[in-house]
Amino acid sequence: SCVDIRYILGCAPRPPDVWQFEVPAKVHAAVELTDEMQGRLTRLDGSGGDIGFVPPGRSWKGELEPGRYQLEAVCSRRNSRVHYQVTVHTEELVTGLERKITAPGEVQIAVGRESLVELTSIAPADVRARLLDADGHAVAENDDRPDDWNFLLFQRLAPGRYTLRVEPVGVKTAEVRVAMRSPAELERTAEKAGAPPLPIRDNLQLGSDVLLRLLPVGAKADLLLVAARSKDS
Repeated sequence: SCVDIRYILGCAPRPPDVWQFEVPAKVHAAVELTDEMQGRLTRLDGSGGDIGFVPPGRSWKGELEPGRYQLEAVCSRRNSRVHYQVTVHTEELVTGLERKITAPGEVQIAVGRESLVELTSIAPADVRARLLDADGHAVAENDDRPDDWNFLLFQRLAPGRYTLRVEPVGVKTAEVRVAMRSPAELERTAEKAGAPPLPIRDNLQLGSDVLLRLLPVGAKADLLLVAARSKDS
């Protein structure tokens, strides 16, 4: 869970190099510049303002709220074609990133806004997972996804921090790569004024986004039946 950026400085004095990044949830972060570089970290949205100074050879550490940030980097000495890296580490796993762990083990999860969250594993051995909220209550668990021994958790989560516990099955330990994704959620324009009456028939184009369908207010039903048919099947 880090961003690795390389750049080459010229010999002549020059304005700071400007890097921008976005934080999707509240996290404990470390921002680091290598090879005699130093910088100033600021927030671009929300309350804005100065966050802190990134010293050469050491990292800035602290909490970052969800939002967009900017790092202005300069050389602590005269520019001399320095190759340097900008790295942003987060202690928690956030959407769009992945983390390698050894199971049995835990991964801290940070969710910035209420959304559907997908947590998946890639491992050479069978693994299972349980997701706990901040109070230690289980909110989701899974062993095998269809035709695979890796787990798949797909759950709507409220903003906050969670703990993902990963355990091996049939072996003592397993090296696991855990990935987190929050698919985009789309709502039909025609439905924003109100939900259409049931039953609903529609033609859909499958993709990676999630389509939200509103249900009529006051609909009395204990069972919702959904069927799909494809011309290619």
